[in-house]
Amino acid sequence: KKKKKTSSEAITLCHTTVLYRSKFPDLQQLSHASTYRCNIPYTHPATRSQTLDLYLPHPPASSHKTSSTDPGARRHLYPIVVFVYGGSWSSGNKSLYVGLANTLREMGYIVVVPDYRKYPQVRAEEMYEDIRSVLEWVGQNVAIDEIGGHREQIYVMGHSAGAQLASYVVLQDMLNQARAYQERDAVANGVAVTANAEKSANGDANGMRPLPRVEGLILCAGVYDINEHYRWEAHRGVEQISAMGRAMGANPTSFAHNSPHHLVTSSPELFVSAPMLLVLPRVLFVHGERDTTVPVASTLQMYTALGEVIPVDRRDEVDIRMRLYKRMDHAECVTALMPNYIFPSRFRRSLMRDLQDFIDVEFDS
Repeated sequence: KKKKKTSSEAITLCHTTVLYRSKFPDLQQLSHASTYRCNIPYTHPATRSQTLDLYLPHPPASSHKTSSTDPGARRHLYPIVVFVYGGSWSSGNKSLYVGLANTLREMGYIVVVPDYRKYPQVRAEEMYEDIRSVLEWVGQNVAIDEIGGHREQIYVMGHSAGAQLASYVVLQDMLNQARAYQERDAVANGVAVTANAEKSANGDANGMRPLPRVEGLILCAGVYDINEHYRWEAHRGVEQISAMGRAMGANPTSFAHNSPHHLVTSSPELFVSAPMLLVLPRVLFVHGERDTTVPVASTLQMYTALGEVIPVDRRDEVDIRMRLYKRMDHAECVTALMPNYIFPSRFRRSLMRDLQDFIDVEFDS
């Protein structure tokens, strides 16, 4: 009887691939029997060379099979989870999250874990560029089709600083698309618009093409109001240690500009339009009430802001959830998903259940 690989063995396999990344620089050269494909470039310019790791629920060969002998039968497609890790916008590495990625993979999802540029090499805008590039890669790369990825079920999951980056990029794209809808209507109705508005109406808002549709955001212990969080860091005496202030521009105006909360509250008129609800992703907030790094108030404030801008008579058209864990600290919403056979997390099962309930919803065919 063939021995089943344990999670620790799976981690070793992925780390072995990392050690030989210079030998296997692209997707096609990696083992097609593996459920891991590591260090795949997702950016083109040499100056922005960044890579991601890809985790598959099954080896690629099996993802092409269906339970039917009918050659015309549709093969099973897997939801795609893009995980953006945190680290105070200045640290972190995708190899630290192999355990989490394996858990999500075993739950039946294709998992994408990218590295991205950080402070002091870059500021926030360049980090957003990298996250956008990851989502563009997921939306356009033929490899996603080859491994059975469901492009209509793309979920972006972020923790801490990663939740700020993920929510900012996705919400900014959503708002740009909503403005483009409005401006196209204005052009169609013969209303005079500015050159910038016409450019946006043609799908190139702020010089950025629309991202692939994101079905859902999974935001864990995130920072959504940079000004508010900077005050919290100052209260703790860590504002000079944390890279957040410098990465976000070091002044209140720039802090507001980089706040997902501000994106929502500064454009309430867009949320009353039908087009906005078409592009608004489903959202799951996760936060621990014992989090002293990012207080739970951060999530409560963002959840409330989204609730306030969506018209009461349209709220049944959106799916925004919040799960608060009474004894969870800042890291546990991520570490609970990492295998630990000696001291398993008390939150592991309930957190996995919340994720599955959110992702594994029934979609119309």
